[in-house]
Formats: sequence, C-alpha cells, structure tokens
Amino acid sequence: AFHTRKVKIKALNDSKEIAAIIYINSIMLAILAVTEFALQEYHDVYAAVFGLALLIEATLFLGLIFVPKMVSLYFDPNGEKLFDSSKLTSNNKPPFQTQPIPRDPISINIGQENVASLKARIQELESELSLKKLAAITSDSEQSDEINIVVENGLP
Repeated sequence: AFHTRKVKIKALNDSKEIAAIIYINSIMLAILAVTEFALQEYHDVYAAVFGLALLIEATLFLGLIFVPKMVSLYFDPNGEKLFDSSKLTSNNKPPFQTQPIPRDPISINIGQENVASLKARIQELESELSLKKLAAITSDSEQSDEINIVVENGLP
C-alpha cells in the first residue's frame, strides 16, 4: 500500500483497498482470538466459526481488490478516465499524450526518404537471408551425399 499510494494510474492505485483489507484482517483476528477463548470446550463450533471467518475474509479481500476494477471497466471500457486528473500537473502528463507530429513539407520529405532507404535495406537483408538459406541447404545436401558415400563404401 505504501508503494502504490502515489501511482498516477487509478487502476493500479490499490492503497485504499489494501488499507481496508488490513483493517478487516485485524478485526477478524481479534474476533477469532476472543472466540477461541470463549469456545475452548466446543471445538466443533470453533472450527466452524474459524472456517466461516476465513471464507468471509477471503471473499472480502477479493471483492475489495477486483470489484472496483470491474466497475470502472464497466463504466469506462475505453480507458478514457484511466489517469487520475487531480494528480497530474503540466510537467507530469500521461504517457499516451505525445507531441503533435509536424506537418511541414521538409519533414514529410525526410520521412519519405527514410522510409525508402529502410525498404531498400529490408530488400537487401531478405536477399542475403535467402542466399544464406540456399547455402545452408546445399551444404546440408553435400554433407548427406558424403555420408551416403561413406555408408555405401564402408568406413575407411
């Protein structure tokens, strides 16, 4: 809870839920301690109360962690309200907001030249790869021919 309390993403900030879980856990332990001393002679009743307390505690833990996430997913399926706007400042913007792409003709031409050079490099690498595959196939066939010759003629 201590490490997640300053997380800017609402879906990851579980500090309040974890604090509630710790509080519930401590209350359940106190109730079970009192119950253990009160029901020393009734072991079956204590076992039932202990099992019921564990079941309730586990259900509450899972509910406190996952129900708020499911509710937020139901009301915001696209994740538009994913970031806590109260914790965001001008210097601390969400990572999905980037600078606008410049649309001047010089940068567009530079981008097209980069794309063309990258496509040419891809073609070079693909042809080099096909040559290496061909060389590997021919070397494998030559090795298999040598093995066949040795098997047919016997070992030297």
